[in-house]
Order: sequence, then C-alpha cells, then structure tokens
Amino acid sequence: MGSCPVLDRAPWTLWPEPPVAGIHFLDLGLDRPAATAEEYEAIPEKLEAWLADEEGIRRVSTNAAEYFDRYLKPAKVGGQILSAINAVVSHDQGSEACSVSGRATRFTRLPFALFLAAAAILWVLAKGLELTST
Repeated sequence: MGSCPVLDRAPWTLWPEPPVAGIHFLDLGLDRPAATAEEYEAIPEKLEAWLADEEGIRRVSTNAAEYFDRYLKPAKVGGQILSAINAVVSHDQGSEACSVSGRATRFTRLPFALFLAAAAILWVLAKGLELTST
C-alpha cells in the first residue's frame, strides 16, 4: 500500500472494523450521490491543504497501510468470510458436516451450495494473494 486515500465520503459498506476519516483516509465530505457545485469547487482547496501537510499525509498513509494489513489482505477477508458463515451455522450441531481442509473452522449442516460459494470466494482470494505476492 503506502498511499494516502482520499475518498468522497466515508464508506457505506459495513466492514468488521470501519476505517476512520482523518486516520485511515481523508474525507472530502461529499455524503450524498450528487454533491453541489459549491462542494465540488471546494475540493481543490481541501486537496492543496492536505498536500501541504506532509506529516499528516505520511500519518494517514501509514495508518491506511496498517489497516489494509490488519483487515483487508485476502487471507484476512477469507477468514472474515469463514467466521461469518460459521457464525450463521454454528448453532446447528447436526451430524452432516462439511469442513475446509486445514482450517479449524467446521461447518455443520452447511448447505452444499453455500459451502461451494465460500470455497469459490476463498479460491479467488488465494489467487489474488498469489498474484500480489509475486
């Protein structure tokens, strides 16, 4: 990573640990789909002020990289997906079971289609990890 993200607004996505404006990214404050002309006209001034603050840019960049490493690396996202699926099905302790080889997570009575979907997501994430590590 190593960049200083500037977003039009805070992410609407519900993440396990939401990024914080001013710490993990810089926020332009455009909290609706179509900003006003005045809001767009204010953007260059905001960007210039941020660019003038080299230490602030360095701090947000470092925090963004640490956030990515902690929460958004493909292996971390895969673990979050497995945890979410396991939480949904863990209350059912039936005899049918599917498990992911090499993982401590066990899925009981997990519908096969859901198991295949989770496996496909993990495969894509693993392929992405291979591509980024080479």
